[in-house]
Amino acid sequence: MPSPPKRPPFPVSTTPFLSQHPCSTFYLPFLPLLISPSPELIQLSQVGPSPTHQQLTDFVWATLKSGKVVPGYGHAVLRRTDPRYAAQREFALAHLPDDPLFRLVAGLYEVVPAVLKETGKVKNPWPNVDAHSGVLLQYYGIKGELL
Repeated sequence: MPSPPKRPPFPVSTTPFLSQHPCSTFYLPFLPLLISPSPELIQLSQVGPSPTHQQLTDFVWATLKSGKVVPGYGHAVLRRTDPRYAAQREFALAHLPDDPLFRLVAGLYEVVPAVLKETGKVKNPWPNVDAHSGVLLQYYGIKGELL
């Protein structure tokens, strides 16, 4: 049996964050939401491991037309890509460029802002940190059942 792929070192220790970080009492209740795949992501995964831009665009339009929002896009204050998203994306590009979930999120990054702009209803079509954090958490094995 082949050994699992060697993962790059996690950029920060999770233990201090989970137990000692001053914001842990605020973030801990939300971690299962960031770690557990949303119904939209599960449905999106059904398009296959390498969806085309057209498949992603169709999926985003279908999501919006059903009255739902696209999770991880938009921010109450920022009117550009969340710098936390950008930092996580750069890390993923350097250390896990072939990870299927990262490739999916990267494809959405190329599609979602244009679709949201096209609706004419969204002031900020850019991704926030929630659009990417689950990729790294899943990659490093930090899943909802661990919390």
